[in-house]
Amino acid sequence: MLLIFESQLPEYDKFYGKYSLLVNACLFALVVIVGSVFEGLSTLVEVRWDKEREATYGVEKNWYDYLALVCAAEPVGFQYISRTVTSLYFELAMMWASVLFGLEVIVLLALNSMPLGAVIMFVFTVLLPLYFRWQAKKFHKVLAHVINLCILW
Repeated sequence: MLLIFESQLPEYDKFYGKYSLLVNACLFALVVIVGSVFEGLSTLVEVRWDKEREATYGVEKNWYDYLALVCAAEPVGFQYISRTVTSLYFELAMMWASVLFGLEVIVLLALNSMPLGAVIMFVFTVLLPLYFRWQAKKFHKVLAHVINLCILW
């Protein structure tokens, strides 16, 4: 984003030099806000997948049973569940982040008269979110299955 600002706004260097703390704070705030929006969108996706798998895995009941479960010793499966949840959230975040990254690279390539690079990046910008969504959906299915097994055990 800074490269785009710098290339498109002739006075950006002077403005940044004078108000660098403000610019950095605003960019940080923008990242937090966009991240929060993406987290909310990811939650909507996850809830939809929960509903799709409810009949097969009893997702809602199993999740609450898992959260309320007290064990003398933590089963190995719980560590696996924790890693799988982290992987699921990473893939969901990458699904959104790859779009923003791709769009920014496309703009930079276009501004630098590299149309072939921009077209290639456009293809990746379309394919990468689909890949990350596919991966996240696989992690979600594994998570539903493993929690189901842990609760049944």
